[in-house]
Amino acid sequence: MRDIEIRIHWLSITVFTDLSHIGQFWDKYLASSLGMVEDTGHGAKGFRHMLEGLAGSKISFDPINISTSRNYVQILLPGKACDSLDPETIRLIILELTKHYEINVTRLDVAFDYLSFEPDDFYQAISVGNVRSLAKRESIEYLDSPYMPQESGNKIGCLTVNFGSRSSTRSLRVYNKRGYTRLEVEYRKKRADAISKEVLIQLPEYWPELMIGHLLDFVDLVEDGNGDRIKFWDKFIQGKKRAGLKISNARIVDLHKTLKWIDHQVSPGLSVISDVLGEGTIDEIIKEGRRKRGKRYISLLDTDISDEGGFNVGES
Repeated sequence: MRDIEIRIHWLSITVFTDLSHIGQFWDKYLASSLGMVEDTGHGAKGFRHMLEGLAGSKISFDPINISTSRNYVQILLPGKACDSLDPETIRLIILELTKHYEINVTRLDVAFDYLSFEPDDFYQAISVGNVRSLAKRESIEYLDSPYMPQESGNKIGCLTVNFGSRSSTRSLRVYNKRGYTRLEVEYRKKRADAISKEVLIQLPEYWPELMIGHLLDFVDLVEDGNGDRIKFWDKFIQGKKRAGLKISNARIVDLHKTLKWIDHQVSPGLSVISDVLGEGTIDEIIKEGRRKRGKRYISLLDTDISDEGGFNVGES
């Protein structure tokens, strides 16, 4: 059995600087692997212009909507581009960019290759509830392509199991289309940024243990009843512990604060109004509230609570 391998399979970085600085950075650290970048003649999502290198690597610049006075560019290294870079180069990218600029890693994909279990094993464990995760079991998706040839050319039939919402800050997929089982975790937004700055600056030899810790923050497979890890999963995890990374979201904090205030201060009065004047009056109050709410409340509408396990009235 081949040893498990870990690789960075997607890296998207916003860098708050001008294109000229990133062009110099590219020439120094990336050109030898990904070639020189050339103007595509068109833009990218959120940008007027884009340069492209080898293996799908890109630099997007001249943002369409600048909410601050600072300029920024985006470096995109998709799967094939990341595969063209050795781990030490990826480490240097994060180290050097954070040393000289303010950066925000907006997406990080981490792949675990040559796992000893099948996608079906993972699917069955979650289907019967042998899982610890804030992601809802309903988010699991099973994709069976029985006649699709695997990339290795040895077998026919590919399975993919998706778990977690792609609108949240993390989701994963387990699949075997390459001929072996890969578990790939996709981190986004603040979680991608925090994990990248915590893990990728370390020597690559420490990445596997650290990345498994962050995977366990998202999902752990356990036997029903005794809480011990399922055997095939335990063989993969090898006794490693959760990373315990906590991401503070200002919108989540404000929603909790607002709900707590309503529960303690407003709910008794609302209950009286409902009992005396009917629930229709409460609906009218809510409609009037929508008309009156200002920018602070409007900003809360973009809140993503899929990683939070929901909200409970009466919680402390």
